[in-house]
Formats: sequence, structure tokens, C-alpha cells
Amino acid sequence: MVRKLSLVILIFFYTQLGALMTKDFLLYVGDTCPYCKRVTDFMKEHAILIPVIDIWKNEKAAQELRELTGKGQVPCLRIGKDECMHESLDIIEYLKKQFIS
Repeated sequence: MVRKLSLVILIFFYTQLGALMTKDFLLYVGDTCPYCKRVTDFMKEHAILIPVIDIWKNEKAAQELRELTGKGQVPCLRIGKDECMHESLDIIEYLKKQFIS
């Protein structure tokens, strides 16, 4: 039973790692933003490993987000070099399709 569970965990880890290697993701958040927390809680619940950066604590990241999107709205999921997605529920649906389905 332990061996089977270890294999399932290992397959899950490599699935996650493979998805991260095929697309470059970055989640921009604000540390007290409730919509950002919704997304990060979902990621934790499903062990989705995407880098998260707080634009309220990192001015360089805030400037990068404004250059990419024309605004500083969080949460924002950057997909690849120049595609961005706002709205927490949209981001969660996208993550479900990418990592869970």
C-alpha cells in the first residue's frame, strides 16, 4: 500500500513539474487581497506549484505588472511571456484545467 501511494505521489509531482516546465507561470498578488488569497488557497489545496510575487512588497514586480497589463490589478496570472489573466475565479478555472483535469 505504501509503495502504491508513493508511486501516485511521484506521478503527481512529475505531472506538476512537467506542466510548469512547458509553460512559464507567475502569479502576481497583494498580501491582503482577499481575491489573491482565494487563488493561493486553491493552489495550496491542490499542491499547484507556481511562483507567487507580492507586488505590494516588490516595486519592480509592480512595475512589470503595469507594463504587461496597463494596470496593477491583482491577482494576475502571467502565462508565458506576455499573456495575463485577471479575476480570481477565472484563474482558478484555468488552473483546474491545466493541473487537475
